[in-house]
Amino acid sequence: MMVAFGVAKPFMDFVLNLHFVELQHELMPYSLMTAGALVVLTFVLGAMFGLMFAIVWNWLGSGTQIDELPARKGLLRSD
Repeated sequence: MMVAFGVAKPFMDFVLNLHFVELQHELMPYSLMTAGALVVLTFVLGAMFGLMFAIVWNWLGSGTQIDELPARKGLLRSD
């Protein structure tokens, strides 16, 4: 939205100057397709990391041992 309203470049310049960085950069014109792709990509990556976090969280909270997990049953022999 900042690019669409034309305030992204001054904001980026301000933030970079706070870090003692000066870059020559140019912002591309606003594109609805590019913005939509960014939203979709961000959602997919967030959902994947959230799913992985939830699986680990639930596994750690359940007190289940590694060899008790459904995917591991039958793969490990108890000789």
